Amino acid sequence: MGSMIDFIVPNVIVGLLILTIFGVHAMMIDSSVETRVTYDLQSFADTGVQVIQEHVRELRSIEAADNESIMYTTVNNEQVRIFRSGDELLVSTFNPATGESEDTQYALRLADLQFSLMPVAGVDDALLRVQIQTESRPDMEVGERTHRYRAYASRDIYLRNMHLN
Repeated sequence: MGSMIDFIVPNVIVGLLILTIFGVHAMMIDSSVETRVTYDLQSFADTGVQVIQEHVRELRSIEAADNESIMYTTVNNEQVRIFRSGDELLVSTFNPATGESEDTQYALRLADLQFSLMPVAGVDDALLRVQIQTESRPDMEVGERTHRYRAYASRDIYLRNMHLN
């Protein structure tokens, strides 16, 4: 009977160690994936506000602005509309002189995009506040999770060209 215990106990200990190692390894993989997903989402959000800032750099006058889109005329008399389509950022440019239009898509995994015009020191529409929210998809994560990871970015852009005219 004593020899049976000598055969069983080491196997049980080794089995428990293997289960512990695999459990820790699985937790490390989950943690690594979560870190990568949150980093990617924050990068998408930050990139989105930078892209919008670059596009509105040549803004001359705002034609229409609401929570979800902005339409403006550039210093080159091009008409630009920036809006969200699904989970992508779309920048649509139309040149009335040539009749050419161009659509540029940015795959940013957008969950929300908001534009708001704000006054500064008594000047109406001096700042354009851009707020972006990105959200993960189920295919980005490990396992079957019901919650989604989100990232946010916001930037206030001074509309200098509007006030120089």
